[in-house]
Amino acid sequence: MIAVLLLLLTHIVWSVRSVLVDDGVSEPSTPVGGPRFLETASTLARDGRHLEAAHQVLLASIQTLVENGAIELERHHANRTLRRRLASSNLAAGERAEFTALLDELETRWFRDRSSDPTLYERWLRLHDRLATGPANG
Repeated sequence: MIAVLLLLLTHIVWSVRSVLVDDGVSEPSTPVGGPRFLETASTLARDGRHLEAAHQVLLASIQTLVENGAIELERHHANRTLRRRLASSNLAAGERAEFTALLDELETRWFRDRSSDPTLYERWLRLHDRLATGPANG
């Protein structure tokens, strides 16, 4: 029984040590940029789930604005905080107005009628493309 206990103890020490000691082989890291909202959106849209796809593009758009420094926002902030930060951001007036209008439409569909519309998804995609490639200042 002592031999089994020693063997078990040796195995535990070896396991813990192998986790703590870097052996030069690293696991592939997750890509920079966090969640892949646009990839998820594309998959959802292919499945005909355009409302959920539009929501994913909204999240990608928010992520783009945060990464570009146009707004400061944390995950726990409510949409009213997002709206206040957008209003005071350096985002071009047209993009700011369109973002707010699309957000209004998405919220109405998401929380009230749950109706799916491919054009809402496409409009979010166009806005996201402009936010990702265009100048943030306006």
